Amino acid sequence: MSLSLRHVFTMSLSLHHIFIMSLSLRHVFIMSLSLHHVFIMSLSLHHVFIMSLSLRHIFTMSLSLHHVFIMSLSLHHVFTMSLSLHHVFIMSLSLRHVFTMSLSLHHVFTMSLSLHHVFIMSLSLRHVFIMIFIMSLSLRHVFTMSLSLHHVFIMSLSLRHVFTMSLSLHHVFTMSLSIHHVFIMSLSLHHVFTMSLSLHRVFIMYSPFLHHVFIMSLSLHHVFTMSLSLHHVFIMSLSLHHVFTMSLSLHHVFIMSLSLHHVFIMSLSLHHVFTMSLSLHHVFIISLSLHHVFIMSLSLHHVFIISLSLHHEPESSSCLHHEPESSSCIHHFFIMSSS
Repeated sequence: MSLSLRHVFTMSLSLHHIFIMSLSLRHVFIMSLSLHHVFIMSLSLHHVFIMSLSLRHIFTMSLSLHHVFIMSLSLHHVFTMSLSLHHVFIMSLSLRHVFTMSLSLHHVFTMSLSLHHVFIMSLSLRHVFIMIFIMSLSLRHVFTMSLSLHHVFIMSLSLRHVFTMSLSLHHVFTMSLSIHHVFIMSLSLHHVFTMSLSLHRVFIMYSPFLHHVFIMSLSLHHVFTMSLSLHHVFIMSLSLHHVFTMSLSLHHVFIMSLSLHHVFIMSLSLHHVFTMSLSLHHVFIISLSLHHVFIMSLSLHHVFIISLSLHHEPESSSCLHHEPESSSCIHHFFIMSSS
């Protein structure tokens, strides 16, 4: 033992152990050595350091005014923690797992790795990101999520399915893919688009905002299409035994129906009406306009035809028996009937 005004030193020796201690005004140091263990501690005005060493474990801790560091090492595990005024970092390593976490004033990051799982999360003041992998001998599923102030993104991947969703302030996009089906939807302030595809059916809808809507449905036995706009509506239906078409606009209506045994056509406008019906045993036609009327009916046992021509005259003129009140005159009238 050594004593002085500013320092004290002590050492102890034995067959299995050595102990050393040093004390001064600004520092304390202790060291203990044995056959199976080493311990060291250092204390000063601004810092503390501790280290423990054994055959199966190592532990270190460092403490200062602005920082704390801890590390633990063993045969099956490693642990590290670092703490400062502006940051925290933690890492844990084992034979089957790895974990890392980083914390700061503006950001948080976490990562977890194991034999069957991977998890990653990143958090900041303006963004959040999460990714999850789940593994069991093969990749069965992946999940990813990203969040920010103006956007959200989610993706899910598995062996039989893929799902993606993107959300922003001005747009939404969704896509779902599976072994038997595909679904896509896109929504924005100016646009809407939807598509659904399966093994037996296909559905598509498209809409530029307020000006047009388009819908199509396809199946093994049927096709349906509808188009809607501010000035027009169009509908078409196709099947194995029938075709139907309808067109509607501000000034016109057109309808056509086709089947294996029948054809029907109708056209309506502001100035004209036309209807035609055709079947295996009958034909019927009506044509109506402002100046003419035509009707024809044909069947296997009958023929009927009417044709009227109209002509508008001024009120001062007369054409039939000089009747002043007549405003129109029949210039042509034809009827034929045969049975």
